[in-house]
Amino acid sequence: MMRPLAWCFVGWGMATPARWLEGLNVLEGKTYPHHPVMLQVPQQSFKIEPGFVMDLCGLKVPHYFDCTNLCNRSNFQWLGDEFNYYRDVPSRRLACLEHQAHSLAKLSHIQVRLPLIDDDYGEHVSVYQSMLRHRHGTFRVMELGARWGTWAARAITFLRAVKPEVLHEAYFVEPARRSCGAVVQVMKLNGIRYQLRCTLATPEVFLEMMQGIDFMDLLHVDIQGAEDKLFTDPRVAQVLRKHVARIILGTHSELIHSKLVLWRG
Repeated sequence: MMRPLAWCFVGWGMATPARWLEGLNVLEGKTYPHHPVMLQVPQQSFKIEPGFVMDLCGLKVPHYFDCTNLCNRSNFQWLGDEFNYYRDVPSRRLACLEHQAHSLAKLSHIQVRLPLIDDDYGEHVSVYQSMLRHRHGTFRVMELGARWGTWAARAITFLRAVKPEVLHEAYFVEPARRSCGAVVQVMKLNGIRYQLRCTLATPEVFLEMMQGIDFMDLLHVDIQGAEDKLFTDPRVAQVLRKHVARIILGTHSELIHSKLVLWRG
């Protein structure tokens, strides 16, 4: 049965079919309406700069961090191959290929589109939603296991696009030296205020990072199995319940996942 065509009215009285605001689900090959959070992301064009890939809201990232298609042999595995963003995440791979296509077409600018609906999509929505729910004071985000600071950088560039008056702070803990260098590079490129600890994300390190912080809008954790020890520490649990609004947690075994689901209650 054919679905009725709904219309959304945007700017200057022009009507846009709602189905144009849908995203492709890569697992099913079907389109679905974008999450309402994603529809608040400004659709902008950005100047193409050699050596960089533009993300939503103007986030600038060195291409060799993610885009295998734009790399030569010398920098292909600059951040290591433990997680290959280009290979494993369809939305990132498409963004890299679109950037390459625009460059080959000798276009000066690129319009960054809303992402495909893949494994990253729900995470992307949650990160942006944390920013939209921020009500007062400084917006704060922390990444434990940061790579190049992907999610904190995305949250803050979205913040600056829709709430430019709000101050921000980003906190990172990352054990890999090259990834620490990548965090520094991306934060400086994008003018993001940050603190970085280049070490393992232990309970002690997390508690030290949280000292003096009354409220953390978002905590993103991807620490390759060490999440079990971190979240079952009673001191950490107390800080999380009192001072952290939202946690996005990657678990790395069924046993750890089940254990932390019970911990969450």
